[in-house]
Amino acid sequence: MDGYSLAQTLRARGSRLAVVALTAHAMAEDRTRCRQAGCDDYATKPIDRAALLATCARWMGQPGGVGFSLAAS
Repeated sequence: MDGYSLAQTLRARGSRLAVVALTAHAMAEDRTRCRQAGCDDYATKPIDRAALLATCARWMGQPGGVGFSLAAS
């Protein structure tokens, strides 16, 4: 199962776990695809350690899937 399928499965099952995509694909359409799959945020490789930690900190303890709709995928 790839990350897109995992995010879609989590959302279809009602999961409110925050999902942050970590990918080497850095184009705007890749970000859109991640969001449509149910990811809440997006980070690209190569890893910027400080940015990744800030993204994770922003989502810790926060519900995910807010505003996500299966119709968007």
